[in-house]
Amino acid sequence: MEYLPIEEELFQSDSVYFLLIGAVAALFTGLIKLSRKSRIILLCITAVIYVVCEAGMNISTKNSIGFPLFFIGTISLGAFAGFLVTAVFSIIRNKKHDSDISRRPQRPQGGRLRNVETAPHR
Repeated sequence: MEYLPIEEELFQSDSVYFLLIGAVAALFTGLIKLSRKSRIILLCITAVIYVVCEAGMNISTKNSIGFPLFFIGTISLGAFAGFLVTAVFSIIRNKKHDSDISRRPQRPQGGRLRNVETAPHR
């Protein structure tokens, strides 16, 4: 953990609250009807912010720069986790929704309803 000061500090102090703030904000944002593309973009943006903050913490020796980088990096790490959870949740929800759609009765061109699973193939 010598090269990851944000993670090192995260497990040694009460800064886990900032991680939770980022995760909760990302969960609320991610559960809105966002497209898959938007979720992936937000996931990448939070990952880049975290990596930049970790690199800045390794380079910076001044506390005036280190503290904001620490807080922003911790919040972005939590947001990354939150967006990852919402991405997995949306994949599971979409698979369930797709399987429900395939079981619905469909109306053929003749006008009578038939169940797709029990109808004979023509």
